[in-house]
Amino acid sequence: MLKKIMTIDSLRELIRIGTRKTATIFNLTPIPIINNILLLIFTFVILDLILNQISNSSFITAHILSWDTYVYICGVSLYLNGLDPYDYIVLRDCLPDNWNFYFNMPSTVIYLYMPFAKLTNFQWLFIVNAINFYLLIHLFMKIIKKFEIESNFIGFILVYLFLVFNTFDGAITVAIYSGNMGLPIALIGLSLLINYVEKDDKKFLIFIVIATLLKPIYICFAGAILLKESRFKDFIIRTGCIILAVIFLYSILYILDPVNFKGFVDNTSYLTNSIDLGFGFISLTKEAFDLFRRSYGNTSTLTFFGATFCILHIFFIYFITRDIRTSSIEKIILISLTTMLFFPRIKVYDSIFVIPIISYLPFYFFSIFNVQPIKVVRDLDIRTYLFRQRIHLLSTLLIVYPLFIYNRWEPFHFIFIILISLYLFIFALRCKNNEVK
Repeated sequence: MLKKIMTIDSLRELIRIGTRKTATIFNLTPIPIINNILLLIFTFVILDLILNQISNSSFITAHILSWDTYVYICGVSLYLNGLDPYDYIVLRDCLPDNWNFYFNMPSTVIYLYMPFAKLTNFQWLFIVNAINFYLLIHLFMKIIKKFEIESNFIGFILVYLFLVFNTFDGAITVAIYSGNMGLPIALIGLSLLINYVEKDDKKFLIFIVIATLLKPIYICFAGAILLKESRFKDFIIRTGCIILAVIFLYSILYILDPVNFKGFVDNTSYLTNSIDLGFGFISLTKEAFDLFRRSYGNTSTLTFFGATFCILHIFFIYFITRDIRTSSIEKIILISLTTMLFFPRIKVYDSIFVIPIISYLPFYFFSIFNVQPIKVVRDLDIRTYLFRQRIHLLSTLLIVYPLFIYNRWEPFHFIFIILISLYLFIFALRCKNNEVK
């Protein structure tokens, strides 16, 4: 009987401590019990939204799984049978229901996937997704280890990862079952970026060259070099070497296989003028032109303006943050968010590059403004102080916000999530630097 009472008392104490902690974290009001009631309501709504999204996903109901995988399979199959994978008509005859897709990747993609040529679509997708899941879990764990989590919070972390996996308009789930190579590229890129920032590991630079040989747009990963290197001269040298290496390797590709190279260039030009803009600065440019009723002729014009905005933006971030002191994890966050915005055209699978980082931000903001004592509160404007104390909740809303948006193929609003996350983070860095002075 005594043991039972002790167990009940221990449980009560555990609940009391837990509710006190949650009231401190979900600090919308100064009254703890109200904070916990609001947290329960918030949790119920979020879980209901997640379950609804899983059961009624427009991606699941409107698309055949692994459509990108079919494009790769058909491209390799056509090539091995002496046909032209870049021929739009021939490719359509190979795809299910004559899908309106182009094979717009260089022939290096054909060589990469050639070992899988004899596999069925299911076998191919199983192998690719086994790799994707390993990379995804490995990357989340790699980032989670960078902040201190008690062992009894492992359950919370697993629930949190479940939440993250089902937000961002299904960006993770869609990227996984589409079979697009952009997912493993983004995951490997972020993992190597972490090593590049922390240990100056040059594998990230080699990765940029290899990734660009698979998809030219991945040259944009070179934007990370600008914010990582302390000297502008080093940025110019390393970026120049990468560009020369890519040009040299593409030249060899042209010499070895000029017919397929021409097909790749032609199909890439079709992609440039495609209405499939993804999200990013190109998409933002289109919205701006439409808002002010300006004609832009074709999407090549949008690409030019979008790319220009990307270049101006990354240099703007470089100049406003170059005097800010950062830890290695802070530099990783800054570089990853800014690099993603250097992509003028972003697809859902590319966005995996920043989702683990955005997922970490609530923990970072809370540790900066709530756990660590603020040295000079009296010198702060009360509105600024209150904002800082709740900035972790704002970053949490950035994660769950897409759940309230109708699921669609390209989540246009996601670029604003990246932008807001970046500038909230810069605000936090400036506050932290000012307190140290």
